[in-house]
Amino acid sequence: MDKFDKFCNRCQHYQYSLENGITCALTGEKPAFEESCEKFEIDFEREKNLQKKAQATRTSVPADKLGFSWGAFGLTGLWLLFHGKIGAFFGILFLSFIPIIGQIIVFFMALNYGFTGKDIAWEHCNCKSVEELKQKELGWDIAGGIVFTLGLIFFGFMLLGYALGW
Repeated sequence: MDKFDKFCNRCQHYQYSLENGITCALTGEKPAFEESCEKFEIDFEREKNLQKKAQATRTSVPADKLGFSWGAFGLTGLWLLFHGKIGAFFGILFLSFIPIIGQIIVFFMALNYGFTGKDIAWEHCNCKSVEELKQKELGWDIAGGIVFTLGLIFFGFMLLGYALGW
């Protein structure tokens, strides 16, 4: 009966009751076809809802399996652009021009995207597994880690120069 449920569930003539199970609204009978039903007419609204349910199931991956996104943290603006978050990109771009307070907000936004970046990437890509997502994000993570490390080194030299009066 499972094969009928997957097929009939997408049809405009789908009916289900606890007494009879799946039946056809046209014939009132249980499905008995082998490969396909000649009375099948797709119910686009139901199909859309089924796809939303499948997407919701696919996107529910525990965050601890995904980990921190160094790409989203270290290269926030570019990462957002390439992951379909154009509004957030322009928000960060705008905030980065506000002296001190804007840059502090951008830092905390970057930190937030570091923690939620893999979830966003999972929603954006059509990866079939967490491993596939991690493989796709590996380049971003390496580049973001390098940029963050270089930033720390630069900041360290800046503090050292300030302390020594350079």
